Parts: sequence; structure tokens; C-alpha cells
Amino acid sequence: MLQQTFSHLPGIGATTEQRLWRAGLCDWRALAERGGKALRGARAEEARRAAEESLVRFERGDWRWFDALLPTDAKWRAFGELGSRALYVDIETDGGFGADAITVIGCYDGTTAHTFVAGRDLDAAREKIRAARQSLHAVAQEKQQAVNHAAEVNQQIQSLDEKGGQLKEAVDKAREAFDQAQGRVQEALGE
Repeated sequence: MLQQTFSHLPGIGATTEQRLWRAGLCDWRALAERGGKALRGARAEEARRAAEESLVRFERGDWRWFDALLPTDAKWRAFGELGSRALYVDIETDGGFGADAITVIGCYDGTTAHTFVAGRDLDAAREKIRAARQSLHAVAQEKQQAVNHAAEVNQQIQSLDEKGGQLKEAVDKAREAFDQAQGRVQEALGE
């Protein structure tokens, strides 16, 4: 669902998002490739660039970027992509404000739903949320390390490709020089 969301893009609200869907622009790739047909002028170019950036950020798993840009009422759209990599929290109150007004806290970690009720175990919610944040932070660090390692390996491969190309070029030049030298030797020997 997240890739079909446009509400995090600059200048696009619910009405424009629905107009894009009706125009057949159902995801970021479609908007990046042919968004100008549904939007006009500078707004079309800005939306196209933002859709391209969304594709890059999604590929990198940059959920914080999406979290910062998605309106509160659209954050649920990331649920399918995040799965167990997020903690979903719902806090219910008695209508009042402050910690004393909380009646229920519900948490879902992607696999298990937990319900914490005032007067029973509401204090345990704080520990559950803290533990989940630490776990998610550790997973994010591991992923970033893997991404960094993949980038390093890719750079090494590119370097080897460049060196391989240079080596081939040097071998080709050496063969050409050898052929020329061999031709001169044959001429000198009168062959």
C-alpha cells in the first residue's frame, strides 16, 4: 500500500491523490514515468522527482524518511511493508488528558498483539515499548551494516572491472606491439 501512496509528496493531498489514481497513476513508478499527464507545470516535475526519491528511499528501507513525510492519518499505509519491523501502538483514554486518563494501550509487534489495561498491567506497556524500540534499533543497525558492506563490495567489483578493462587494453597493446615487432623481424630476415 505504501508505494500506492502519494500523500507524502509535496503539494499532494487526498483529493489530488485520488485524481492521480483515477488517471491510472497507481504507484510511484507510474508517477515518476508519466506523472506530467495528470499534473501540470512545476508541480508535475516536483511530484515526479519526489516519486523517484520515494522509490530510492523505499529500496534503501529508509522508513524514517517516510515517517517524517506521511500525514498521521496515512501512516497505516506502511503496515504491509514494515510488518514485524515496526511496533504499532494505540492508546485509548477516558476522554481526559495526561497519564491518568489512559485506559488501554494496545501494541502489535508484527507477530503478537499485546493489550495493557489500566488497573491491571498498564505499566508493563512502557517496558514492552522500550524493548521493542531497542530490538528494532538493533535490526536497523544490522541492516545498515549489510547495506554498507554491499556498497563496499560493489565498489570493489567496479574497481576490478576497471582494472580488468585496463589490463585487457594493456594486453591488446602488447600483442599489437609484438605483432609489429615480429613483422619487422620477418622483413629484416627477408621472409
